[in-house]
Amino acid sequence: MFPVAAYGKNRGFTLIEFCVSVLILSVGLLALLNTVNLSISQNATTKMRNDAVLIADEMMSRERVKPFDQISSYTTPRTRSMNYGLTVKNFTIAKQVDGNAGGTVASKRVQLTVSWQDKAATKNHYLTTIISNVPAN
Repeated sequence: MFPVAAYGKNRGFTLIEFCVSVLILSVGLLALLNTVNLSISQNATTKMRNDAVLIADEMMSRERVKPFDQISSYTTPRTRSMNYGLTVKNFTIAKQVDGNAGGTVASKRVQLTVSWQDKAATKNHYLTTIISNVPAN
């Protein structure tokens, strides 16, 4: 005969206890994975916005060094592509120039608009400056 003490209540986990612990662990891991996914998504959005700011700043720097007479609007928007790992995002750059933006001094208001698609929504970054044609003394 088998001794009764060897098969007592202190034998280990039951199947129900194991299933409940796996369920609790799974819910915790799903929450952690959701947090990682949200973090990656926010980092990508921030990277695209940062790239749009850099593109606008670079284009505005080019406008500031041009001779005053050569500053004009684009007839068609320009496109620049940026590589993000496995995907490529297109940024559309539009430039609008309004002449004689201020009083007696000849000046032009230059506005750059950089647009891109992010999560099925169009995002924009605007950069505006006024460039004056001040004669040298």
